[in-house]
Amino acid sequence: DGWDKKMNGGKPTTGATSIGSGGTSYIVDDGAKARNEAVRSRNAAVKKGNQAKMDAANNAQHGKHTCAKCGEVIIGQGVQDGSDFYHPTCWTCAGCMGAIGGGVFVRFQGVPYHEECYKALKPKERCAKCDGPIAGKFFKYKGAKYHKKCFACDTCNGSIA
Repeated sequence: DGWDKKMNGGKPTTGATSIGSGGTSYIVDDGAKARNEAVRSRNAAVKKGNQAKMDAANNAQHGKHTCAKCGEVIIGQGVQDGSDFYHPTCWTCAGCMGAIGGGVFVRFQGVPYHEECYKALKPKERCAKCDGPIAGKFFKYKGAKYHKKCFACDTCNGSIA
């Protein structure tokens, strides 16, 4: 119709259809519809992320903490490990994955272990020079065990192995 021609310079609208009656005309552009849906979807994701941040800030402001593992608000008892908070059931051993709760634990390489799990993990053989674990071949000198690379001259640091 006349409006469509005036708005598009007399060219037909691509990817769109003109609908309407009684002198009123509308253009339905399927591409714009899809773009609008994508924008709405992104906006919803941003809104959800912002809401989670606001909830966490509000909870912290009112003395509530969010569990670092599951992300839920901790109601009742919780466990604090450094600056992180956990539900007692979420604070788990990196060895057996069992809950540590309020029990004794050992921190190794940044993660908590039950004492028993840590002892099972920690190798009994350690290098006398670097204190690193020894797995496989080693050198033994005067009762002490060494890695091949650590078994070196004390004067020149050259390898003796």
